[in-house]
Order: sequence, then structure tokens, then C-alpha cells
Amino acid sequence: MLKKILLFSSILFVGILAGGLLWVQKEGETAPLSMKDKIEAAAQEIHVEEILQSHLIEDGLEAVLFLLKDDRIGYALVKDDEIHHVLWTNTNQTYDQYQHHVILLGKKEDPAHTRLTATIIRPLDQPKNYRTVELGEGEYYLESFEIPKEDEQVRFGEDGWRFN
Repeated sequence: MLKKILLFSSILFVGILAGGLLWVQKEGETAPLSMKDKIEAAAQEIHVEEILQSHLIEDGLEAVLFLLKDDRIGYALVKDDEIHHVLWTNTNQTYDQYQHHVILLGKKEDPAHTRLTATIIRPLDQPKNYRTVELGEGEYYLESFEIPKEDEQVRFGEDGWRFN
């Protein structure tokens, strides 16, 4: 009888130990973060309501447009599934520059608009440059275009952006 109790106790102990180790191992594993979670972790001050769209800037570099819980918009630059830059704004539209790319983002004045023309101010010895981008459907847009490498920093003119 004592042998049966010791055998049962040993089996029970090994079972509890194995179960505990499996539980600890499973607790250590985490699910992959969603894009929303990655953006919030990178910026730490924002709460993303929704991912609206993404836009491929160049091979391996993607811009992701998001809506914040307080209805502001922003975007994140994602390279190799890692967040490299996050920007959000209090305005309906803005732009940012990443290396030799200009990223335009915003809420359309009218969801029917399909094009946006931006006036780019260049150095004094060069004329203004007008860039037109095609916009997708919907009320928000996220587009980009490449600028010449000699134009180190881009500014937009007083006439800003025109939708059509």
C-alpha cells in the first residue's frame, strides 16, 4: 500500500511540475503586436482609434495613416515591420519630409476630390514647383512624392494645397 501511495505521489508531483513549467512557458510568449499597438508603443502619448490606409513609399518603406481617438490624424513610417517615425497633427492636413520623400496626409475637403496640387517653395534662385498627386477614394488621403536630392528641405507656399 505504501508503494502505491509513493508512486501516486511521485506521478502527481511530476504532473504538477510539468504543468507549471508549461504554464510559465506559455505566459512568457506574447502575441505579435498589431500595427495599432506598434504605433502606440512608438509614440507613447497617443491612442490610435483606427488604421485608415497604407502607402508604399519605396521598396521596404511604408507610410501608415491612422485616426486617433480624438479624431486627429497621423502617420507612421514602417520599415522592415518596425516603426521608424510617428507624426500626428491637430490640423486637417499636413506634410512631412523623410529623406528625399514628401508625405502628404489629411482629410479631404470633399470626399469627391481626386487630385491635390501642392505649391513647393524652392530656394530663391529657383522658381516655385507645383506637384499634383492623385488621391484615392474616401475622405482621407496619404500620398508621397520624391523630391530632387538637391532640395534638402521642402516648404509649401502661401497658396498651399488645392484640391480638384
